[in-house]
Amino acid sequence: MAVAELIELMQNESASIDMQFQLWITVTSAVVIACHAARNHLTLWLKTFVVSMYVLATAAITLRYANDASQFQFLSAELQTRGVAYPSVGDLRLLRTLVYIIGTAATLLFVFKNPGARRIHERCEDPKRRAT
Repeated sequence: MAVAELIELMQNESASIDMQFQLWITVTSAVVIACHAARNHLTLWLKTFVVSMYVLATAAITLRYANDASQFQFLSAELQTRGVAYPSVGDLRLLRTLVYIIGTAATLLFVFKNPGARRIHERCEDPKRRAT
């Protein structure tokens, strides 16, 4: 395989990694917005279902990311054996992994521990507060 083809494959892997990150952000945002909008109408069963689907989607996206990252490393090593240095930032993998972990944990906490939503809803329902 020619060097140009290896570089093109690396660029495709990089684009795939970026698409998966965008997909994860979209899924995470959708879960947060949907749970906020339906805050007091979600039963424990529905919250558990939403969280289960979110965790499965996050796991699938993360495994795909790990696969693409390993392919990227393989292609980079192949280029190095041919004397071509392809610039890449290793810290980006760590940063992206931290965003996945922290973002997923924060989303799960938001879904199950959202006491502020209940207080806002109670204030809107309280007829004494409406009069003042």
